[in-house]
Amino acid sequence: MTKALKFSTIYTASLTALVVARLIFGFVNLSDNISGWLFSTVMQCGFMGLMPLLMYRMRPKPDVSFAKAVGLKIPDITVILLSVAAGIIMFLVNIVVSSLSNALWEAAGYTSVNSSGTIYSGIEVFILEAVTGALMPAVFEEITHRGVLLGALDENGVPDFLKVLIMALFFGMAHQNVTQLIPTFVVGIIVSVLAIKTRSLIPGMIIHFLNNFLITLLNFSIQWSLSFAYIYAFVTNVMFMSNVTLAISLVGGLVLLSLLVFEMCRIAKASSGRRRAEAGDEYYGEILYDGERKKRADPAAVAMLAIGFAVCVGGTVFTLIWGLMR
Repeated sequence: MTKALKFSTIYTASLTALVVARLIFGFVNLSDNISGWLFSTVMQCGFMGLMPLLMYRMRPKPDVSFAKAVGLKIPDITVILLSVAAGIIMFLVNIVVSSLSNALWEAAGYTSVNSSGTIYSGIEVFILEAVTGALMPAVFEEITHRGVLLGALDENGVPDFLKVLIMALFFGMAHQNVTQLIPTFVVGIIVSVLAIKTRSLIPGMIIHFLNNFLITLLNFSIQWSLSFAYIYAFVTNVMFMSNVTLAISLVGGLVLLSLLVFEMCRIAKASSGRRRAEAGDEYYGEILYDGERKKRADPAAVAMLAIGFAVCVGGTVFTLIWGLMR
């Protein structure tokens, strides 16, 4: 088995497990809170964490650790701080993107599933929701959708531009919910660029976590009438005051994100150059993502990724048809 096929198999297996788990949990009669926590723990820790690790350690014997193979290395502290800023801006941008996306699907006749959502009966519920709905996805989804998938694309010789588009599209489709497709695609573009250019998943994990965590904090604040809910209401009222302010919010947010991403990539490149100069050819930073290596696509690996994509598309199309028929 080639490295390309190995990474592709791991990724497709995780996607298939996601679909199976959703089907199983669809028949489990539990409260929204318990069902969500249990599903997230099983899916994230099990199928996007433990399973990829175990499959990676199977034959052929890997030449680097799983952590290195998927890009789990600590970047420059400046990159980390800029990632925090980018995560907050990403949250604000996605408010606009999600609103426009929902309006688009509603205009097409799509009806979302009505759900009571998380009931924050106490602070412990907020903590559990933050862990299972923000922290776990930020860690394990980035490992799978960026680290493992990027390994497969790199081993197949895919150019960086196509890597970004493919990873973002897979990420959006993997949620298998048509209303989440566009917002997750936008997030996917940002974190995919960072994964490729900074040689680390950590910036993307930070952005992913903050985007999800701030949504959790908002829902908790609304139910408990906390100050964050009023701050959010004030900000969104300004953003949605008119079409002009909406456009300024969206474009301005995307521009700020682009500037932050550019600066993080520049810092990471300079830092990588210094470390490689100090360590010579032994420096790991360029092993997995070395754009100078010319590789040919492995037909079996490409076919495996195509199967994974078909699984994602099938789930997303199902939710679309289901929503249109309601």
